[in-house]
Amino acid sequence: MEKKYFMDVVINKEKLSGGSPVFVAHCISLGIASQGKDTDEAMDNIKEAIEF
Repeated sequence: MEKKYFMDVVINKEKLSGGSPVFVAHCISLGIASQGKDTDEAMDNIKEAIEF
């Protein structure tokens, strides 16, 4: 049986040194972060990081 967990994730829009936008997703309770070119990609990447 698969267990499901619910985690709070915060996504912030930031700018790279060249001025390009990047979205950074933080899962504070696990102390991990990931990023993506848009919010969907950032969310997919943080989900993948949480699964490890």
